[in-house]
Amino acid sequence: MNPNRSRPGSSASERVTFDEIDLTDNERIASVFRPMEALTKGNETDDQALGDERERRGFSRNYRGDMNNPKNQRGMVADDENTSLFITRLPPGLTAAGLLQALVPHGPFGRVWSVNIILPNTEKGQTGVAAKVVMFDRAGAEKLYRFIYGGGLCFYGRLTKLRAIVSWNRIKSPPSDPLGTKSRVLLISGPDDFVDVEKLRSLFGRFFVYQEEEVEVVWERDSKRMIEFRFCCFHAQAEAASVFLGRLKPSTVTVKFGVDPLSVQPTTGGQTQCSAVEDRWAELGRRRRGEPGN
Repeated sequence: MNPNRSRPGSSASERVTFDEIDLTDNERIASVFRPMEALTKGNETDDQALGDERERRGFSRNYRGDMNNPKNQRGMVADDENTSLFITRLPPGLTAAGLLQALVPHGPFGRVWSVNIILPNTEKGQTGVAAKVVMFDRAGAEKLYRFIYGGGLCFYGRLTKLRAIVSWNRIKSPPSDPLGTKSRVLLISGPDDFVDVEKLRSLFGRFFVYQEEEVEVVWERDSKRMIEFRFCCFHAQAEAASVFLGRLKPSTVTVKFGVDPLSVQPTTGGQTQCSAVEDRWAELGRRRRGEPGN
């Protein structure tokens, strides 16, 4: 008998494998993976009181991290170790995935730890969004900072050009896993009845909050499949999915971290498309100024 198999009347602390769990059986799955508080508390929290407490302790009112974690407390992180950037002048409606995809053609920068989009305060007349981007290491954060500070991150409308502004976030974050291979990308391979994009999306969505940049099928053959699941964050997203699958997956399924697209040289196609947009905008500017075109 397999000692890892669940038995009738067994305690929740005993291992339960995915083979034995119905995807609709929340109680069985929760016995090996505790859902995020964001999915279990609903709207019970007093947002006003929480915001006041965050400000009292030196955090932003919109901060969503663990205020009790020493790593998240500003006094514990030196300025030259900070890996967190604050980006403003981003277009309305921009998502975490959209921001990452806008950066990819200009890389490499490094591995992304987390991306948090901050919606505008319409009562104050704000229209654009802001973003907090945390990198795994200081080197990656500095590369991204220099690129945006130099005017490299722009968003083009039909007749408008919006250039992003960057600063070092006052809510500082330390480096994490600087020499490791953890990332926001998971490579999941195994039987296609388990490695199914829609099944995994449904499963993840019931137990933690996440945003995906893109999901691709890498290969399919002999009733097996590999997918590349690109989350927008490692922290609490790819990280949570890795732990979750590690506890539930059958032995025939492999889960490992993949390569963050922002940490490698971009494809020529992406760079060419980006350059073409910039060239068209430059030509429009010359026409407006009455200068001869190319």
